[in-house]
Amino acid sequence: MPKHRQRNASAARKTEKIRYGLVCLLIGLMLVLSICTTAGCAGQPAAAPSYGDAADASSGASQGNEPPPGVRVVDFGKDLERWDEAKREILEAVRNMEPSVYVKNKVRFDWSDLDVGCFWVSGIVDGIGSVRPDAGQDYMWGGLVYFEYNCEMSELADMQQKIDRAAAAILAKIPANADEWETAKIVHDEIVRMAAYDHSLQGTHIRDIYGVLEEGSAVCVGYAYAFDYILEQTPNAPACITRESADRAHAWNEVLFTNGDGKSYLYIDPTWDDPDITDANGNPYVFYDYFCVSPDELEGVDDSHTVGSSGEGEDPAPFYYHVRQGCFMTAYDEREAVRIFNRQYRSGGNMLTIRFQNPEDYERAQQWTEADCAALNRLLGDAGYNGEYYYWWNDHLRILNIGLYPPAA
Repeated sequence: MPKHRQRNASAARKTEKIRYGLVCLLIGLMLVLSICTTAGCAGQPAAAPSYGDAADASSGASQGNEPPPGVRVVDFGKDLERWDEAKREILEAVRNMEPSVYVKNKVRFDWSDLDVGCFWVSGIVDGIGSVRPDAGQDYMWGGLVYFEYNCEMSELADMQQKIDRAAAAILAKIPANADEWETAKIVHDEIVRMAAYDHSLQGTHIRDIYGVLEEGSAVCVGYAYAFDYILEQTPNAPACITRESADRAHAWNEVLFTNGDGKSYLYIDPTWDDPDITDANGNPYVFYDYFCVSPDELEGVDDSHTVGSSGEGEDPAPFYYHVRQGCFMTAYDEREAVRIFNRQYRSGGNMLTIRFQNPEDYERAQQWTEADCAALNRLLGDAGYNGEYYYWWNDHLRILNIGLYPPAA
């Protein structure tokens, strides 16, 4: 007869409420830090300007219309027609570890304007503002943008090689014939398995790809950047961008899947799919609660995802994990639950999962864990599993996750 490990499951964030409580705590921490920080589940101390003094960073107007001598000028164009060229120039500047650039024709400069691969940049101070209207002026917005770096130029090549090796190991696991969804799932799984959430918030690289791919420690923006970075290198991957909440307290990914003649917009949050727990063999558990969910669904969980999707697109349902994997229950049926559990158990993984379409069916299924999990023990036994397990309920998305082979108590 299977035995549940309710005590350990509780310690391992058995319910989503604990996870959301953590997010709320981190948002609170973020509010006391500078707005000129990297995206993430917690704030990063603001970078001190590396060029001039703090007064120079207040606005473009404080510097007049012309950049200081010797500072690279990056012009986005009055109609942003130089957008791509400007992005390349910014990347070249930070690769050279230039302390600042003078940006024209852009109202604001933030982390979204840097390539996700710029792991050596740890701080940005945006000094862009409206400039004084002089005769012959060809731009209305301009100012210095300062960068802070977390390593020496001499270290970059070695650090990049380590990232490349980790990325190559992930890419090698993607079959040549994998479609966009399969590719995204493999990358998602590898990121979740290799990274652990850094609750100390002290690591130098917890907010960049080096923290995930080399050090195995990150906060949400590190997870999201690493997922984005790997997909960029995969020929058959869906389009991906990193999203961040308005207060920069959380980051995740928006992915655009080909759907017939159109596209479907879905969200993937690798941070929230990482319960930070391993089984008795040291294999991490991986959730799929937030792998390919609709923007409306994820934005409905809490306020940390309310930025709006890039578009509406085609019906996203065919890309939902539980729909695609045949573990989405449209009606309450214990025999079907046993079949789903049996199929998942025989696949050799350490996780079982079911999502319920209807709230009333989900509420009925929650009775499985009443009376010392008697009903769930029976269902798992019928499915062929007779060991101990963790379990988690996700009330927002009506999902039951079961972790097999927990460590000894």
